[in-house]
Amino acid sequence: MKKTAFIVTLLLCGLVAANAQNGFFAGVKAGGELGLSRLGGDLKDLAQTRFGTVPDEKLLFSFTAGAYGGYAFTDWFAALAGADFYYAQGLSLDEPEGSGSITYSSLDIPLLARFSLPLHPFTLGLQAGPFLSIPVGTIHTEGGIFIGESKPEGFVFGASGGLFAAFPLGPGRVTGDIRYLHDVTPLKGTIEHSGGGKEFLSRRGMVFMLGYEYAFGGRPSGKHAGAGTAPDTAGRAAVVSEPDVDGPELAVTFSTRQFSPDNDGTDDRLTVTLGARDASPLGGWRIEIREPQPPYLLFAEWIGHGDLPETLVWDGRGASGELVQSASAYPFTLTAADIHGNISVFEDSIEVDLLVIREGENLRIQVPSIVFAPNSGGFEGLDTETVAANDLILWRIAEELNKFESHQVRVEGHANATGQTEAARRQEQVELQRLSEARARTVVEYLVRLGVDRRRLSYIGVGAARPVADMSDHDNWWKNRRVEFLLVK
Repeated sequence: MKKTAFIVTLLLCGLVAANAQNGFFAGVKAGGELGLSRLGGDLKDLAQTRFGTVPDEKLLFSFTAGAYGGYAFTDWFAALAGADFYYAQGLSLDEPEGSGSITYSSLDIPLLARFSLPLHPFTLGLQAGPFLSIPVGTIHTEGGIFIGESKPEGFVFGASGGLFAAFPLGPGRVTGDIRYLHDVTPLKGTIEHSGGGKEFLSRRGMVFMLGYEYAFGGRPSGKHAGAGTAPDTAGRAAVVSEPDVDGPELAVTFSTRQFSPDNDGTDDRLTVTLGARDASPLGGWRIEIREPQPPYLLFAEWIGHGDLPETLVWDGRGASGELVQSASAYPFTLTAADIHGNISVFEDSIEVDLLVIREGENLRIQVPSIVFAPNSGGFEGLDTETVAANDLILWRIAEELNKFESHQVRVEGHANATGQTEAARRQEQVELQRLSEARARTVVEYLVRLGVDRRRLSYIGVGAARPVADMSDHDNWWKNRRVEFLLVK
């Protein structure tokens, strides 16, 4: 008999190696199988002699249980071997004289090489290798074809390979794998039936497994996660391995606290130096930079697996290519987790200096972070902290403008329209032009008090005539409420 099988194996429980690190592992597993088998060889010839034609396909059920173990050489590579007991019960489909079945069992010994890639909090990988199948007992067939038993002869060699996945849970991790399995040599046996002859069985199909892994042993560095000491029988200090329950210790430094990516040759790139210390290897990390104003949309991000890079160099542009805004603080967050799922978070902000952008012969500074009182051209009624922030920004602007004493400066006030119709926005523009002009005038007066020559300064109210964020982009309306400084020679 020849069997070409499509196998669906579900391991209901298991215990095996866990962590992506050096060390031995061992475990047990159990599961079930569903597949399709095909008659072949002398068994099919015998059935055709008796019935004329027989179906090729048979439905196969099985139970699998076993134990296996191995050794993880690195975070990325491990080798394992197993011993699985395999019991199969198959039912034929639409056989001429009713349902028939085949029952057999074997002991399978797989040898697998596993290549893992940590993808926090998951681990994905590939595993493949040969296996040896040893028949156990007899192969029993009954039903519409014939009733009888056959004694297996010899061993079966095959190969399997597929995907592996794991997810941390408790002290170990839940695992699953999908492997393609194929017998290279068939299982043969003598049919105990008046017709005599040979039959053979060969497996080919997909195997799906679930399990739970737990590791024991050392680490690549020779350290134990959360290790302590205890005296051994000789009185020496012995390492006692304890679960690692702490997240990584993170360290972040910025190359400058006044980032200014305006291509003037000074602090145009921000170098972020990253560090992480942990008793366990890192599983993954993520860096987020968000907008400086509510709702703090994601501006840029980097995601990685395994160790952190030593440095990250940023040009100040977001995922869409947009450049950061002048005189704004962008929230920075680093999140990292080790292979056990222990998470740590580092938070800071990236301070952006004034950006002096060249436009042909002219220069432009765009600042959305000067805060005015609602529906007012001044700062009256603002809280002390906001007024202090305005003072700092305007002092920095005055300092920068005085570097370009040969330039005339036009201060432009800009506002954001909220009208839902074109007519409403036209009517709103009249008021917004007056409001934005009043705010531009306030800024000019402030700059004069800070030492900027009044003869160099002029102002204009633009209102909502030149928005930088679309009317439909409500989350970015804050960028429309800005003051711009045009420096003209």
